Amino acid sequence: MWNSWAEREVITKIKDNVNEYREWFHLKLAKDLDRMENEELYTSLVYFEFKQLQEQNIEKIVKIYKQNNRINARLAPIKGDISSVLTKVSERQEDKELFMNSIIKVEKFISKVKCVLLDEDKDKNHLDIYLKNELDSIYKARKENRYFRRTKQDFYILWYILNPLNDEMLRYHRKTIKKELKNLFYKMKNSENSNYDEHKFKKEIEKFQNKYKQDKRKIKLSDSEKEMLIKKQGNRCPISGDPLFMGDEIEVDHKKPLAIGGLDSIDNLQITHKNANRRKGTKYNNS
Repeated sequence: MWNSWAEREVITKIKDNVNEYREWFHLKLAKDLDRMENEELYTSLVYFEFKQLQEQNIEKIVKIYKQNNRINARLAPIKGDISSVLTKVSERQEDKELFMNSIIKVEKFISKVKCVLLDEDKDKNHLDIYLKNELDSIYKARKENRYFRRTKQDFYILWYILNPLNDEMLRYHRKTIKKELKNLFYKMKNSENSNYDEHKFKKEIEKFQNKYKQDKRKIKLSDSEKEMLIKKQGNRCPISGDPLFMGDEIEVDHKKPLAIGGLDSIDNLQITHKNANRRKGTKYNNS
């Protein structure tokens, strides 16, 4: 239905992106009707991002609830709200730009999913089937069901879980995150315990997200504290090894970068030459 009246540039972009990942990031992979379902799924994810860019709380976007001994998920608003958004996108340039930015964010989400799934070397000829099988293994939740099929709520929950994580954090911890995702989906689909409900499931997601949440910069060192650290380092830049003194162009650096889970604490701080720190980026030597 959306194909017939929604903004052509938006619909074309959605179709092109869905086709790019169709071999592994899909709801179904068979007939032409399945293609449209994949496009609808992708559009729903864009809708989630669109609502978040409008600063809507995630609880107003995805509804998580328990039913039939498992945790389920659905669109929190009525489904017709997507059509309402697409109407605004077709009529207002401001909404169109916001929606196109939301498409970019979905592309980043798909990149995150790919990063988590890929934990061994694969050439391009075998990559798609590997990603497909690994995504299935998460969604199957340890069950070998010959009638297994992916559902929209699988993708909704995956987006709900992974979306807040930054790229560096996800790349650095990708293998551990993959294992924890499998555990979360197992608990989602095997919640026979009457005491285990959506509230406990969301608490586990929150615990997972906090574990990989980037710490904020809070500490501001005084000149005397900087000098103390420089002396502690033996008047050497810990990155380049060059002599370092107060009066040089220096920067306060996190030994383990915040972006991959380092803490903003005095024990994780060091003083470096400015140019050496800029070259370092988010590299971390865990030796």
